[in-house]
Amino acid sequence: ALISAQLIQRQAFGLDVTLNGAYNDNELISLGGQPTIGTTQQQRQGYPLYGWWSRQLTGFQDKNGDGIISYNANDALSEITVTDTSVFIGYSMPKTELGFTTGIDLFNKALRVTALLDYKGGHTIYNNTERIRCASRLNCSGLLNTAASLEEQARVVMVREHPSRSVAGYFEDGDYLRFRELSATYQVPTRLATRLFRGRSLTATASVRNLGILWTKYTGVDPEAFGSTGDAPSEFQAFGPPTYFAFRFTFGF
Repeated sequence: ALISAQLIQRQAFGLDVTLNGAYNDNELISLGGQPTIGTTQQQRQGYPLYGWWSRQLTGFQDKNGDGIISYNANDALSEITVTDTSVFIGYSMPKTELGFTTGIDLFNKALRVTALLDYKGGHTIYNNTERIRCASRLNCSGLLNTAASLEEQARVVMVREHPSRSVAGYFEDGDYLRFRELSATYQVPTRLATRLFRGRSLTATASVRNLGILWTKYTGVDPEAFGSTGDAPSEFQAFGPPTYFAFRFTFGF
C-alpha cells in the first residue's frame, strides 16, 4: 500500500510525504505427509515458512544470590529452566515493512531536499556472531563480564552447560528503524547554466545512503548484517550496510 500527500504547496515552500508499506503473514498448510524439515530453521505444518525453532529459555533466577547464573542437573538448584522440546521462536523474515519519505521544496522549487526512514519489524534475528563467541571462542560479555545482566548470563549458560545446548537465547527482536537516505537536488538557474556550458539546464544532486542512524533493540553488529551458516540466514561475522555517497550532474542542451 502507498499513501502520498502534498501538505503544503506554495511558490516559495512545499512539503510532501509518502508512506509505503507491506505486510506478510504466511502459514504452511501441508507438507503432503512428509515429516518436519529442518532443525534450527524449520518447515513445519501449521507454522510460518522458515521459522526459527529451538528449546527456549523459560526462566532464570539467581537462587543463591551470588550474582552468577549457573546450571545444575538438580532442578531445585538449577538457576535456568528450559523447555523439554523445540518451540516456535519467530519469523525469520520481516512481517512489516514501512518506508516514510518526506520532501521539502525551497527557493521557488529550485532546491528539493528529501529524506527516507525505513522500518522493518515482526521478525527475529539469529545473533550467530555472539553465539559462537559465547559457545566456542570464550570471549563474550555474558561469559566474562562481571557486570553482565542475569539474562545475558542465562543464555550463555544454556548454550554452554545445559544438555540441550540450545541457541534460543541468541534469537533476538529484529525490529529496527533506519535513517536510510538524505538527498538534495538543486536546479541551477537557466542563465547560469547558459554561461557555464551554453546549455539550457543543469541539475546537481548529492545524496547519502545508510547514514549510520539506527534505532533498534538488537544487540548484534547490525540487524541488516547478513551472514549464513548452512541454510539458516543469520548475522554471522558480518558487517552492516555501508554508507554510500553519490553526486550526480544532469546537463540539458
